[in-house]
Amino acid sequence: MLANRYSGSPGRWVRRSSEFDARLIYQECGSLTVSEIRIAAGRGADLAGRLMGLSRRREPRFEAVELNAVVRQFDSRLERLVGSSCEIRRDHCTEPTTLRADPGMLKQVLMNLAINARDAMPGGGVLSVRTRRASVDDQMARVRPDARAGPYVCLSVTDTGTGIAPEDQSRVFEPLFTTKKEGEGTGLGLATVHTILQKHGGWVDLESEPGAGATFELYFPAGTDRG
Repeated sequence: MLANRYSGSPGRWVRRSSEFDARLIYQECGSLTVSEIRIAAGRGADLAGRLMGLSRRREPRFEAVELNAVVRQFDSRLERLVGSSCEIRRDHCTEPTTLRADPGMLKQVLMNLAINARDAMPGGGVLSVRTRRASVDDQMARVRPDARAGPYVCLSVTDTGTGIAPEDQSRVFEPLFTTKKEGEGTGLGLATVHTILQKHGGWVDLESEPGAGATFELYFPAGTDRG
């Protein structure tokens, strides 16, 4: 496992970096200083911890919830996350949006998508959050490996940001993959969203074009029965 490969050596780097002779550091690591090695090792250890956390994330504590209610509860935090430079538009379904889910994980999904949207709009923009009901028929279920025919509750998060290049769209949910500059992203935010959707029996679709923003549409099985 990648996390296991990362987790052993960074700690040793941190412990032993103070023992390195400056001449040896130069020979083995080019122009890196002891301080730079420590910083890099610390980042590696943090990354390993995040990867292990992703793989060991607790199982959902399912309960009957209203998606609209969870989204409304998150409103004030959403505003703080995206800041005053982003306008937030809300479009909540007028019908019941009942599903069996872990409310904490739903809020985690919202937070990760909000951060992703904010970072895609460094100069400000519009963030739209929409809930709706949908029905998946047998034909769509055959095309979509994660889907089963039946009723679903959908959560859509749309931004007017930089968009995602076509060649990157198939990879954005991979752990460690990021289109952000070095040091600005861990590549785990969208991977966590994908993992949570899988644990809830749902999936996430992405629509995006460079320069035209992105829409993440999340499908959760509707109702209170997960049997």
